[in-house]
Amino acid sequence: MDRKQLAQSIKRYAKESILDIWEKISPDNEYGGYLTDFDRTFRLRSSDKGGWGQGRSIYNYAYAYEIYGNYKYLEYSKCGIDFVLNKMFCDNGRFSYLVDRQGQQKVGAISVFSDAFIIAGIAKYTAVSGDRRYKETLAQLYETFVKNITDIHFADIAPQKYDRDVCHHSLMMIGVNVAYEVEQANVCDVSPLRNYCLDKIFNVMYDDVSGVVLEKKHLDGSMVEGDDFVNVGHVYECMWFVMETALKTNDVRLFEKARRVADRMFDLTQTDDGMLFSYGARGLKTEFSTWKYEIDFRPDDKVSWAYAEAMYLWLLLYETTGQREYLDRFEKIYSFTNEFFIDRQYGDWFHALDHNNNVIEDFKGSTVKCPYHMTRAYWRIVQLLEKDNKRTN
Repeated sequence: MDRKQLAQSIKRYAKESILDIWEKISPDNEYGGYLTDFDRTFRLRSSDKGGWGQGRSIYNYAYAYEIYGNYKYLEYSKCGIDFVLNKMFCDNGRFSYLVDRQGQQKVGAISVFSDAFIIAGIAKYTAVSGDRRYKETLAQLYETFVKNITDIHFADIAPQKYDRDVCHHSLMMIGVNVAYEVEQANVCDVSPLRNYCLDKIFNVMYDDVSGVVLEKKHLDGSMVEGDDFVNVGHVYECMWFVMETALKTNDVRLFEKARRVADRMFDLTQTDDGMLFSYGARGLKTEFSTWKYEIDFRPDDKVSWAYAEAMYLWLLLYETTGQREYLDRFEKIYSFTNEFFIDRQYGDWFHALDHNNNVIEDFKGSTVKCPYHMTRAYWRIVQLLEKDNKRTN
């Protein structure tokens, strides 16, 4: 692996075939925020603006500034921050799930994930820009988020279905990620939330029988009857969240916990050319359904965001441990994404493939989906490859 060449190639591709396209069509110069709902050819499908897509776009442009150093990306990021604070902020310290183009509310604060993505975006902007104007607001938003995500009575967790006695992996993993991003902005102590979520992931959501993390379990750690569903991409994404946290806090034991789960997930769900989308840890349930078409897939479908998360995870493990098997996993999945996910005609990635690698979802954005998983993975890979302590083969 030629590190320098690979880093340059990824930086160039992410900019020319993803970022440059979205820059022309997404920032809404008239009303603020971003347009994110596009078909394969980047024709606008809807001008509605979702909390998920706005927060993720704020984060993406701030990250683009960190990678490419162009101040215009900070301006795009700030434009999104001002829109969500002025148009999507609710009286309860949270954010609307959906507004129209002008910012009129269509769906209120039903999803704590909207809050999470917006907070992470503001934190990223604050961390990379040195602009402290949002510091107090960020601290207040984070305080509300912590209160909500640790409250068993808090029910606004769409698209998950609330049950007072059930713990959801998606909530705990996003908590770890938000804590990590807020910590980079240096606005408050994130250890209480971080420790709370890590405890739930490894002492509640972890399944002793399979060795992986289930999507939901009872708060006492017992199985939800008939439900052993594992979202493979979520496990990989969560484990690199945990690994980055472990590296940040010099917690070797925590890093090894995450590594063992990632390895076990790989052993259980690898396929000849990729990985499963979902898995029944005890052979009970491999499919689930929500009202979000962007996230509902069959067990053997191949979904872009999950492959992006796994791609970064394996390189992170290789760079940290030096074990060749992780480099082999990275190179295999990187080659697969280049061959099957990249849309060479219109740019960006296809959203999902079937088990035979035929495209089944080709849209490029929605009120939820935008450049986020792929660019975040690409740019973290670039940062690994460009570190001074380069590993040679």
